[in-house]
Amino acid sequence: MSLISGHSQSQSAYVPTLWAEVLHNAPHVNITLHPVDNMFNPENDLYLESIGILVSCCTHLPVLVHQAHMFLLSRPQSLLRG
Repeated sequence: MSLISGHSQSQSAYVPTLWAEVLHNAPHVNITLHPVDNMFNPENDLYLESIGILVSCCTHLPVLVHQAHMFLLSRPQSLLRG
C-alpha cells in the first residue's frame, strides 16, 4: 500500500511566477554596466553581482518615487502651475 496517491506523483509543468518572468527578462549588468549572461548560474560571481544590482534597483525605486513625490508636494502651488 502506497502512502502517496498516484495523482500527487504525476509530473506537472513548472509555471514561473510573474516576478520570475520579469526579473529573468530584465537586462543583467555588472557593476560597470556591462551586460552579463542572464543564464541562471548561482555559482558565477558575475551573475550574482548582476542579481544584486537588479534587486538593489528594485528596492530603491519606491524610495526615489516617494522622495520625488514629497519634493513636488513641498513646492509652492504657484510654481507648479507655470
